[in-house]
Amino acid sequence: MTIEQLEFLIAVAKCRQFTAAANELYISQSSLSKQISALEKELGIKLLVRNTRNFSLTPAGEEVLEKAGQIMAEYENLTQKVASFRRPHGEIVAIGAVPILNHYGITEKLLRFRKENPLISIKVTETVTADIFEMLDRQEIDIGIIRTPYLHDSCYDILPILKDEHILLVSDRHPLASSKEVGIEQVADDHFMLMDTDPYYTRFYLKILRDGGIHPIIEYTKMRLETIKVCVMENTCISLMMHRVADYHKMSGTQVLRIKDHPFLYLAMVTKKGARLSAESQMLQNFLYQK
Repeated sequence: MTIEQLEFLIAVAKCRQFTAAANELYISQSSLSKQISALEKELGIKLLVRNTRNFSLTPAGEEVLEKAGQIMAEYENLTQKVASFRRPHGEIVAIGAVPILNHYGITEKLLRFRKENPLISIKVTETVTADIFEMLDRQEIDIGIIRTPYLHDSCYDILPILKDEHILLVSDRHPLASSKEVGIEQVADDHFMLMDTDPYYTRFYLKILRDGGIHPIIEYTKMRLETIKVCVMENTCISLMMHRVADYHKMSGTQVLRIKDHPFLYLAMVTKKGARLSAESQMLQNFLYQK
């Protein structure tokens, strides 16, 4: 029996659906089902009664769920106490962030906070979203900074900093370049070049395109954004990206087109649900949340 399995059981019981629980836990539904089955096998009892659409807890499952909640509470308490020994003075705030802080003015805010609070050190690790969630789970960071469409989650507290919309970046020579707003279906025949830096965002890009009823030719690339913009400028492709990212890397010969219904993501701070932040972490969180 593992802490992770107990956490999965709690999430499944709360969501009352494997698909919803898997989405909140950021794992596949098959992985979640295997972990619950492994827990049942180890305990030698059935925790869930499954049918085609949903499930119910067995009496034994209800009992295990109650104990699991108590164990998780004790586990969180223990990890917080251990963390306090690792950083007894609470003077370091560890942040895990997707590498777009400059685009949103967060780097400047962090520098200003550091100047106003010289006794507090800030450690920033830039990485992909999945790694940020793992670092939060392992108590390696205090705050994660990601882009997400969600404000509610069973495992994490999400505090939005600002909202940014997806846009289309096209060449000045593109037939729609003079349009103020377009529907995705209007670029069904275009070749797309998208960044391939964080798998977490791929599904959001695909949803926007598929919601428009199109299945375009898409090329994911490890190239720098500046290179993609050159390809857009030459009218060999178009790109889908966040508005702030497009504005940050302005380039002549390109146009930003707003998308109908304005699909968006939040830039948000994420913390482990129930985690007790240090006074320094709370100070930084409040500082970044200021409008």
